Amino acid sequence: MNTGRGFTIVELLIVIVVIGILAVIAITSITSAQLRAKVQQNTSLAQAYGKALVAYATENGNYPPGYTTWPCLGTGTTDINNDGNYDCSWTGTTPEHQKSASFDAAIRRYVDITAGPSDIITVDINGKRLSGVTFWNITDGVIDGQPHYWYLGYIIKAPETCKYGHLLTTTGWPAFSSTRPAAGYTWQEADGGRTCLVKLPNPATL
Repeated sequence: MNTGRGFTIVELLIVIVVIGILAVIAITSITSAQLRAKVQQNTSLAQAYGKALVAYATENGNYPPGYTTWPCLGTGTTDINNDGNYDCSWTGTTPEHQKSASFDAAIRRYVDITAGPSDIITVDINGKRLSGVTFWNITDGVIDGQPHYWYLGYIIKAPETCKYGHLLTTTGWPAFSSTRPAAGYTWQEADGGRTCLVKLPNPATL
């Protein structure tokens, strides 16, 4: 005779709760791994462009033409205002930074400009949407009290940290410091998004 008993409702609920907890842990782990992979991809793209920009400036005595527009780098697909140009910074439907054909043409020999997409990470920071990697020409920029105008910015998400290059932190725009803060290098941070800012060399010194 079968004297076994079935599960009680309480036991079934416990099993369901345990399965739910394990599922949440698994999903969180997968999500974290995906974020790390995206951050690594964007960081690698920034590193490739950083090396290419230094190589170009070494040979030509300056950075590529078109840099005054703060061009987007890589091959992101975001076109916020449908004008046929990739955008890496915008407010609402108004783009602030876009691809520069002249910049891409100049640097093509030094880097695979099809590497990307650089908008694999898109974040909201202080009301703006930001993505990818951008070359910055800050005409009134200062690092450690000394004028400096050439930078590379790239986007990551918390809890990942900035890891590539001669990193900077802000002391109040457009002044920056090369001293590493306790919280790590981040130029701008809000809403889980982080902008990593890298010092590029003065082309006249290369």
